[in-house]
Amino acid sequence: MMSCCKDSKYNLLLTFDEQQKNDLDLQQKVIVGLSEALDWSIQRSTTAVEFASDRGFCLLESSIIENISKSSVKLAQRSIPHSVKLSKK
Repeated sequence: MMSCCKDSKYNLLLTFDEQQKNDLDLQQKVIVGLSEALDWSIQRSTTAVEFASDRGFCLLESSIIENISKSSVKLAQRSIPHSVKLSKK
């Protein structure tokens, strides 16, 4: 990786498409998965899922790419819909 990009911040987003916004079974699995993957409380995970189901996305983490990559792998292992984007700030 180029040194100019090494310290760039990236955002890890929980993302739901239109179908996932209404899938309560999936949302329940995502709540448990977030709790396990990111070591979050059920309440914090529930809040993130509720926000994502309303808006289509929820910011989970903002950090350098190495940290985001580790979190992204944990979410992928639990089939949690997410995306990684370069932070605008």
